Amino acid sequence: MYRVLNTKRKIILIICIVLTIILMGLWIFRSSSVNSAAFRQEVQHYSTGDNVELDGNFFFDGKENTNGYSIRVNSAEIKDYKEFLKSYGKKDEDLYDIKYVCLLNITVKNEGNDTGYLSAMGFALYNGAVQLPLDFEIWNLIDESIDGNMVLKLRKDSEVTLTLPFTAQVSDEEVNSDKLNHRIENDTFEFVVSDFPIRKLIEVKFQS
Repeated sequence: MYRVLNTKRKIILIICIVLTIILMGLWIFRSSSVNSAAFRQEVQHYSTGDNVELDGNFFFDGKENTNGYSIRVNSAEIKDYKEFLKSYGKKDEDLYDIKYVCLLNITVKNEGNDTGYLSAMGFALYNGAVQLPLDFEIWNLIDESIDGNMVLKLRKDSEVTLTLPFTAQVSDEEVNSDKLNHRIENDTFEFVVSDFPIRKLIEVKFQS
């Protein structure tokens, strides 16, 4: 009786091992298939002064329809945040504890597009994990024509030159202000002008 039971246990053990191997093989095959089919975002890099055609690439929705739109960064500079805002009538009590405002002078063109627009909410500067978002409060302050809009829509066959202000998030300033501002002063940042399906980045270096 003991020998029969022992044999059954061996058979059950062998079956379990075989099933485990089969299941592991199927899992590996499935993982490999998913990874091979996974979306791989293409990234394109440009330099300050390059005319970057958006070619239908967008931030949030294909309805942005950016065909015919292009962006060129003309210059990049940093200004003392508090001094800059005080020049527009702001008072100390209205200001955050931020060192710099980063200003990009850009030219945007629209050739032949009646319906498209740019979603300014996607505009940001990146340096590794550091992100400097577009500061809409300052943008409305320095350019009254923005009038609270978060999209940039140009008339067909026109162009405009704008200054976009970017500031560090207050939480980033509080965590490591010296390291953050050293990057702003010395490192190259990337200005993202589209995310999908191609992520287009323009390299910029600030002048003080």
